[in-house]
Amino acid sequence: MKKLFRFFSHPWAIFISNLLLAAGAYAGNEIFQAFCKPVTWASAVLLFFITAFLAWPFVPEEKKQLKNFLAIFHGAGFCVCVYCTWFGKMMLVYSLFALVAGVGIFGFAPVIFLVQIVYRFVKTQDTKRRWFFFAGVLPLIVFQLYFALQYRALENAITKIPPQERTPEKLAGVLPRNYMAERFAGTYFRYHTSYCEYDGWRPPLHDPFLVISRRLFPSVDNSVPGYFAERAALYRLMFPGKNAYAGCNCSDLNGDSKTYPENAP
Repeated sequence: MKKLFRFFSHPWAIFISNLLLAAGAYAGNEIFQAFCKPVTWASAVLLFFITAFLAWPFVPEEKKQLKNFLAIFHGAGFCVCVYCTWFGKMMLVYSLFALVAGVGIFGFAPVIFLVQIVYRFVKTQDTKRRWFFFAGVLPLIVFQLYFALQYRALENAITKIPPQERTPEKLAGVLPRNYMAERFAGTYFRYHTSYCEYDGWRPPLHDPFLVISRRLFPSVDNSVPGYFAERAALYRLMFPGKNAYAGCNCSDLNGDSKTYPENAP
């Protein structure tokens, strides 16, 4: 056991193990589309985090400035791993059963990375480095709160219209044109908001700001009638200059995986 622990304490062993976990998790998402496609900002945060996370074992303690710089992205990665664990909690259950096949470990990648992040910053004696870590956590929390309140404000505009008159045309006339309004209009056909076991078509884009905002304020979504077709119509009316279509690279296990339903924009 001691020899095994010493082996996995070596920088290259840590790097290769984490790289394989990250690659396996990425491949699994490409096959099963648990998170579909992260939107641009989420993809950037994920890329910076993985790069910093993998590089960490090779940076000596003497390189304090570089280590502190990487700590910022570990803070952002902490948020990423907590979110992925929360959103994909059912995937963890399925991964338990898949452990016997040798592939279930990849479903636990966010949890394993999260444990390593916590360990790295609990064991450090450098108090300053912990502040850099929190500097990576804070912006994502602030942005989430800002966009959640922006999402909540949509209901104030919606309730100006009597419930029976909330058609896409009238909603488009009162809703603002901002970040969360675009996400709201694109829900169900453009933006993926909940875990789905079905391996066929699903909304292809994933924005954590939208997902968390919907959980915090479910009444906003419930205040508007209709589903796929109504949201697609609303999106076209609100954002005529944007391409409502977003390509879907969902699982190939189903014949409809790469197409929108018939009433897609």
